[in-house]
Amino acid sequence: MWDPGPLKPVQRLYSQAYTSDRMRVLEKEVMWSVLDNCEYKVVVVAIMHHSDSTNLTHLGTASLWPGYKMYGNMSKYLRLNSSQFAVNHVVYVPKFPDSFRAEYERLVDKTATTEVLCYCKQELIHLVWGLLLNNPKFVDVYLNGTLERCADEIMRLLFPCLFAHSADYIEK
Repeated sequence: MWDPGPLKPVQRLYSQAYTSDRMRVLEKEVMWSVLDNCEYKVVVVAIMHHSDSTNLTHLGTASLWPGYKMYGNMSKYLRLNSSQFAVNHVVYVPKFPDSFRAEYERLVDKTATTEVLCYCKQELIHLVWGLLLNNPKFVDVYLNGTLERCADEIMRLLFPCLFAHSADYIEK
């Protein structure tokens, strides 16, 4: 909140993930799900995913499609500063082999359009994230939280929430 001075209304500022409307909604949802007699402070951990196809060389065609994880609870000024090491690789999404177009044409009896290839890539990344997020341990922690000692030595009940996913598709 920002108070611009006398006779002017207090204004809400939007600049961080943890001050957003989405985070407020997630916090309310989690607080409603936790028993009133919980002795620990409950914290929503805003998980932000990002994926971006990356060329590995300037002259060749070698590339990777990494997926990253970061936390929206951190200030964007720290989170996006590479020296903080706040962005972590969690997955490398496989690329379609060169034979994909030919196999598609053989199965469907049509040439794969740019739109079809884009759709297939989007489906692939959703399948990969689904494999990661359908892990029974993650689902348990997502639903019930996990008790952790934080950096300040205080025990907290942490609830990971999927806050955002952003992707950069080269073909767009």
